[in-house]
Amino acid sequence: MDVVDTGVINCANKNKNANLEFQGRGDIELTLKNGKKVTLSKVIYAKNLAKNLLSLRKFADQGMKIYLDNKRVNIYDPISRKTVISGIYRKHF
Repeated sequence: MDVVDTGVINCANKNKNANLEFQGRGDIELTLKNGKKVTLSKVIYAKNLAKNLLSLRKFADQGMKIYLDNKRVNIYDPISRKTVISGIYRKHF
């Protein structure tokens, strides 16, 4: 990822202590389990973020389909119907 800029993402609840500082923004290319390459644009790098966050919208914009319920998420190729990314939903509070 090329560092394009830095900045702050403001927390939706206006809590300034929860704002997220980021050190870069750019494009990354992912190779999925099925070999398909997906480019995510405007990806933000924040070194103080403890976990990676993915935007479901970014995958949908690349033509992927998404299944989401209160226990899991699956991102899959609509043509092959193969799951390319899966995860488990866990409440952290």
